[in-house]
Amino acid sequence: MSKNAVVTGGTRGIGKEICYQLAEKGYAVLLIGRDQENGESIQSDIKQRYPGSQVTFLKGDLSSIQSTKAVISGIQQHVDGIDVLINNAGVWPIELEINQDGLEMAFMVNHLAPLMLIHGLLPQLRQNRPSRIVNVNAGLYGMGNLKLEETPYGKDFHKLKTYANTKLCNTMMTVELAERLAPEQIWLNALHPGVINTSLGDMGGVLGGILSVVKRFWVGPEKGAKPSVWLATAEELDGVYGKYFDKTKEIALSPKAKDKQIRVALWDKSLELTGIQWR
Repeated sequence: MSKNAVVTGGTRGIGKEICYQLAEKGYAVLLIGRDQENGESIQSDIKQRYPGSQVTFLKGDLSSIQSTKAVISGIQQHVDGIDVLINNAGVWPIELEINQDGLEMAFMVNHLAPLMLIHGLLPQLRQNRPSRIVNVNAGLYGMGNLKLEETPYGKDFHKLKTYANTKLCNTMMTVELAERLAPEQIWLNALHPGVINTSLGDMGGVLGGILSVVKRFWVGPEKGAKPSVWLATAEELDGVYGKYFDKTKEIALSPKAKDKQIRVALWDKSLELTGIQWR
């Protein structure tokens, strides 16, 4: 019987390649994304490339509390049990965007949405445990700086720094939550997939032009997907949790991510903002 994998941000870039590589390994894949045309095309192509594979596209976005709840509900209707959840979806906004909840978009998508997905899908993760969760992060998190009264609302928004700030939040959540899930044999880890040539962070102007030239020397999404698939499936990682990997190498957490006081404060704030009641 196939194992079930759920991948967010699965219609482009690294997420798309993760779906292909999991299908090749025999996983039944539920790919989540906003682009209906791309999603259906990927679903069809995977089935043709790997005859007998099971892949389903679910349209949804993670830009607000309500839309993320809708994604959770959709996933619950498609799968009874989840072996692998890969929180790959992420945004790097170059302009301040506040969502309908009054929250900065990157804080919502990069941090709160993965937390909500993990909490909302706990019954399915418990059904197939030992199960694994991978939070696709970014090495830039180490340059992040969390201001709890500003970052969630974009009061400290910066077109370069906000991405790092919200990835720091995601890393702190990974560490805090991994400790809570480990007794249930749900293994949660985060990784930096490498410097990958995707559309993430694309911008106009001189800086955007420089970036587009630099990206030509970066590796493609296919290679960028491999570490996430490894972390989600490798047998030697059974029982490993709360770790941070640079591709496939475990690295030490930054001092900020290890700060228990800040982590707990972020945890409490995140539960307040999402309305999650964590037992």
